[in-house]
Formats: sequence, C-alpha cells, structure tokens
Amino acid sequence: MSDGNPALESDPEAPAARGGENGSAQDLVPAPAQAPLSKEAADAGAAPKPAAKPEPVPAARPKAPAPPPAKRSRAPEPDPEEDGPRMGFLDHLMELRKRLVSAIAAIVLMTVLSLFFHKPVFDFLRWPLDQVNASFRDDPELRRMLTDTRLPPDIRGEIREAVPDDAQYALVLDAFYDRDLFDADGFPVTDPAFRKRLKLLDINATAPVVQQISVNPLGLMMILMKISVYAGLLLSSPIVLYELWAFISPGLRDNERSAIRPVLAGGIFCFLVGAGFCYRIVFPLTIQFLVWFDVYLGYLPMYTPEEYMNLLLTFMLLFGAIFEIPLVSAVLARLKVLHPSVLTRYWRYVTLACFILGSLLSPGSDMISMVLMSGSLLFLYVVSIVLTRLVYPKD
Repeated sequence: MSDGNPALESDPEAPAARGGENGSAQDLVPAPAQAPLSKEAADAGAAPKPAAKPEPVPAARPKAPAPPPAKRSRAPEPDPEEDGPRMGFLDHLMELRKRLVSAIAAIVLMTVLSLFFHKPVFDFLRWPLDQVNASFRDDPELRRMLTDTRLPPDIRGEIREAVPDDAQYALVLDAFYDRDLFDADGFPVTDPAFRKRLKLLDINATAPVVQQISVNPLGLMMILMKISVYAGLLLSSPIVLYELWAFISPGLRDNERSAIRPVLAGGIFCFLVGAGFCYRIVFPLTIQFLVWFDVYLGYLPMYTPEEYMNLLLTFMLLFGAIFEIPLVSAVLARLKVLHPSVLTRYWRYVTLACFILGSLLSPGSDMISMVLMSGSLLFLYVVSIVLTRLVYPKD
C-alpha cells in the first residue's frame, strides 16, 4: 500500500530506504540524499538526480616542530678580580711607551751618576786586588817568595852560593824589606863588598805584587763606560722592575699576582747575595791563587784594568745568576711543575752535573775557581731541595 508518493513507488531501492526486514546489511545503509525535483520534472516522471558528494576534506598535515630558538650570544661576565675597564690595543701601546720611558730615564740617570762617582766605584772593584797586594806585603813567606822572584838571576845564584842554608837565605831576603838588617851583626853574607852591593840593589820589597798597566789608549775609557752602565743597571733595577710590574700586573689574577710578586723581590735579593758572595769570598781567593801561581813560577803579574775588571764582572754576573736557582726551583714547585722527589731521586746525576758545569762555567781555568763554582752549585742544589719541600702545595 503506497503512501501516495509516485517517486517512491517507481524507485527500485525503495525497500532498502524503508528498512525492510528482508534486506541485507548493505540495505540498511541509508541511500544518499536526493535533490528535490522541480514541479515540471515531477509531472514528466523524470528520476531525481542524486546529490553531489561533498569533496573530502584533506587531512591536516602534522605541523613541523618549531626550530629551537637561536642562542643569544651572552656578553662575557665581568671578572670580579679585574680592576677597571679593559684596555684596547692602542691603550696598551701607550701604557708600554710610558713605562719604557720611565725605565730608560732611570737607567740613564743612574749611569750618569755612576760616571760622576767613578772613583769610588773603581776603588770598590779594586778591593780584591788590593787585598792580594796587602797579603804579599804583610805575610813574610809571600814577601820572601816575591823578593826572590824580583832578584836578578845572577845575584840570586851568588847569594845561594854564599848562603846555602834556607833559613839564612830567608834572612837575606828579609833584609831587602828592612835595609837595616844589612848592617846588623850576624848577617849571613860576611863579604863586605858583596853585602854593600846587595844593599845598593834597587829592589822595593814593599811595592805591590800586581802592577796595573794600560796598553790601550781607549782601554780605561771603555772600561769606565762599561762599569758605569753596569752600575746604572744595578742601581735602577728596583725602578725598572716596578715599571715592569705596573705594566703586567693589571692583566693578572690575584693568585698570579701573589705568586709573581715574591719572585721580583726575591730575584733581586738572590742576585745581590750571589754577587756579594763572589766579591767577598770567591774572587779574592781566585785572584790570590792566580797571583801566587805566577810568582811561584818566577813571573811578576802585570794586569791591565780591562782584563781585571772584565774578569771580576764576569765572576759576579755568573754567581748572581746561579744564585737564582733556588728561587726558580721554588716557583716551579709552587706551580706543581717540579716535585721535590725529582730533585732527590737523581741526586747522583745532579752532583756529577754540578762538577761538570762548575768546570765549564768558571771564568778562570784554575782549580780554585772551578772548585768554588762546583761547591756553590752543590750548595744551591741542597737549598733548592729544602725550598721545594717547603713551598710545594700539600693538597
């Protein structure tokens, strides 16, 4: 029985649309919606057109993960240990120029002062040689040996024939120092004519054993300039080191400042101790031995100021430098670069090296200077061991 709709009666799929009980599972799916027919199409009996299917909506693509935000360059945090703003390259050059001008001015000023006071400087450097001359003048044995060297060979032979005894011969040599002994009773030479001839000999037993001569017209002037420059460097060294420290200290941290500051002060102290040790002990013994050896072989030493001053300055510079060894060892130990056990482990090789270096570094080729140099190196090696054990960090 129809419901009076002609479209439904003519549609073969009507049973499915009505949900008949005998339809299949596909018949239960509702038919697509149909567009309504116009009045003319319905009167003509035309079949309705199915409605257009809606276009499928494309699935949304997953969004790409957003790129991580770019890291912003962080400005370097100011170092709390730095004082003041950073200096540019030109600022550093200007600061260096200022420090160099101050240091050079101090060196020039001290050099000029040393030139004005060259006489005390010369007397100071001649002290070891004056000590040698005094020892040959005051020591009877050395004085007799010097007098025997000054005697002409033929006169020495005649005295030996007349006075074969060594004690009597020493008395004859003493007579050249004290002329009254020639007229004293009991003088070993009994021949009056020979005694008078000995008394008239021009032998000055009180003359210095070392005669200083100048063989170069510019020798004294050049050595004077050299000594003045060395004295100027030594006297201006505190100012030069202060200017150096004032230039580099702003770029150092507190711990670096505390580690370097003792080195500057200790370096000057160690150098002065080494130079003073050489001036008071090492060089007088060395020059004493050299002069004695010359006289022993029958030669009268005659030194030029250039040779003597160059030898003395070389000795003092070398000993001042080697006395820096304990300080360098202590600094390396403080920085954990040198362990104290390294110094004690190889003590045999170090001892051998000290004697080899002592013979190579010694300015003189005599045994005394070599032994003193080697002994100084061994002493400084022991001091280095003690200092490294004291300053090496315990942590």
